Amino acid sequence: MKKWFKFLLIPLILIWVMEFIQAIVLGGLFFYAPDDFWSLVVTFFIFSGGGYAMHAYSPSKNKIVLSSIFSTFYLMTSISLGLYNSGQETVLLGEKVTNEFFALAEVIKALGLYSMVYGGYLEDQKKP
Repeated sequence: MKKWFKFLLIPLILIWVMEFIQAIVLGGLFFYAPDDFWSLVVTFFIFSGGGYAMHAYSPSKNKIVLSSIFSTFYLMTSISLGLYNSGQETVLLGEKVTNEFFALAEVIKALGLYSMVYGGYLEDQKKP
């Protein structure tokens, strides 16, 4: 049971904490937009780390199947929440903020996750 909790929680916490740090550093200090080039590069590396963590903490012998299912579920949830919340206005510190859906950012996230899930699979294949 502990293996399943590690598999389900560690990659999510890793991705969420790193995205939060990315928002503080790139958005707060350097004023980069979420669809800016450097934000997308950092997003790719964050999700690459998350994909590797998904593969590394997978509790089964066939790790690529569980990590692929988990990463697909995570991306489907992210896309559906992004589409659902797109266009909604929120008042934040007295200013209206409009949520926007960026398809390119979701593609970058998918590339990061799946590339490292597959990279972890290839690494396991090389081990004797």
